[in-house]
Amino acid sequence: MSLGGLLFLVFTATFVARMRASREGFTDEASALLLLGSGVLVTGMLALAGLSITLADVSGHVSGAALQTLNVFANDAVFVFLLTIGTSVFLIGAAIAVFVAPLLPRWLGWFAIVLAVVGAIPSHVLGGTLDHIGFVAFAGLCLWTLVLCGLLALRPGES
Repeated sequence: MSLGGLLFLVFTATFVARMRASREGFTDEASALLLLGSGVLVTGMLALAGLSITLADVSGHVSGAALQTLNVFANDAVFVFLLTIGTSVFLIGAAIAVFVAPLLPRWLGWFAIVLAVVGAIPSHVLGGTLDHIGFVAFAGLCLWTLVLCGLLALRPGES
C-alpha cells in the first residue's frame, strides 16, 4: 500500500501538470481538489498499511481484545473516513478537470461523478452486504486511473 500511495501521488502530480499544460480551462479549484483528495486518500492508505503491519507484529504479544480493537479500527474507521472521502474528493476534482478542459472525453468525467457519489455514501446507511459500498468507489478509482493513463499516453503531443 505504501508503494501504491507513492505511485498515486506521482500520478496525481503528473495529471495536474498535464491538465495545467493544456491551458484550456483547467481551474485552480480542480487542481486543489485533485491534490487534496489524493493527499487524504494516500494518508488513509498509509494508515491502513501501518495498522496491518501493527496487527502482524503484535499478534502474539497482546490480548485478543487489543487485536480486535486494532482490526475494527483498520476495517472501519480508516476505510470509511480516509479512503472513501479521499477517493470522493479526488474524483470530484477529476470530474471538474475533465469537464472544463477538452483534453479528455466527457464520459470519463461522468464516470468520476458516479464513483464520487458512491464513495461519499456513509457505510452505515445501507447496511448488510452494501455496508462498505465505498470500496466500489475505491476499486472504480483504480480502473478510472488505468483508463486515464491509457488515454494520456495515447495523446502525448496535445499538451
